[in-house]
Amino acid sequence: MPSGIQVWDDQGRLMVDYTTRLSQSLGAFALGDNHAAGSINVPEFSLGTPYAIVISQQKFKGSGDVRKIPQAFASGTTLSWDAGDACYIMYGIY
Repeated sequence: MPSGIQVWDDQGRLMVDYTTRLSQSLGAFALGDNHAAGSINVPEFSLGTPYAIVISQQKFKGSGDVRKIPQAFASGTTLSWDAGDACYIMYGIY
C-alpha cells in the first residue's frame, strides 16, 4: 500500500496523491512601458522545474496598435525577459 497524502473530491475521485506535482509560486514583479530586456537570478529554480507567466497590463494602446507583450524564459537559475510594453511576470517551480 502506497504511503503519503491522498485527497479526494466530494464525488470520491482521487485529486492529489504522492505522484502529483504541485506548483510553488516564488514571486512576481511589474515591468513598465517600453522596458528593456533583462534577467534575474532565482536560486530556488534549482529545486524543481521552473515556470514563468507574463500578464499584459493592456491589450491595446490608445491608438489601437497591438502591444508588444514580452516573453519570459527560465533556464537554470536565471529568469530572463524580452523588451516590451508594461506587464507583470509571475514565476515559480513545480
